[in-house]
Amino acid sequence: MFLPLQDPLIASMGNLRIADDPPPREYTRDYTFDVRLIPNTARHNPPLDWIVVAVFKCHDLLQVMQKGLFWSTSNVVPSGAYFANVPPNTDRYSVKRVWGLREFPDRPESQSSWVAEISLYACSIPTLTNFRLHHLHQRNISSCEATTSQGVHVFKYSHLLPLKNINYFADDLHPSQGSWWFWPMDTVADYGALTLGSGERVEEDKGKV
Repeated sequence: MFLPLQDPLIASMGNLRIADDPPPREYTRDYTFDVRLIPNTARHNPPLDWIVVAVFKCHDLLQVMQKGLFWSTSNVVPSGAYFANVPPNTDRYSVKRVWGLREFPDRPESQSSWVAEISLYACSIPTLTNFRLHHLHQRNISSCEATTSQGVHVFKYSHLLPLKNINYFADDLHPSQGSWWFWPMDTVADYGALTLGSGERVEEDKGKV
């Protein structure tokens, strides 16, 4: 999992864990994928106004990669939101805002195929209170990693280090080839204009993973 006290992304990219044997093709087990988003991926060096760390848990990562994970503010669980101070040893950021999300926010968590916690780290309360999840866009994604329940990496993406991008599940979804499968749907102006070539799907797939 990405930790906000680590500087940009380079530190995490050197810690790629690979299984001794290829991970078995059992796509029903749990997976975690952590996504880091920043205001401008052209500028990774601190200080940054904010950093968002989104941690998703899902049961079928391959299907997520193939069909996309569609989420919006309608997936937010109101009771899962809170503000908190960040421990003093956390690099640069003093406060955070957290949202809880799941596929079906009005149902028990066990009925959702994915759940998520999105944390916004900042240096001031106004930054937290003025921020909205629909401000996020695919272009804000600076890095992502997906791991099995045993902590083995199956996907790695870095905007800063593209030569280290890799997808162990599907070559045709390799991040270096422009295919992506994670984005908030609130930021897409015209759902019907989405194309499969960019790893995106139309609105009718929303909510499917």
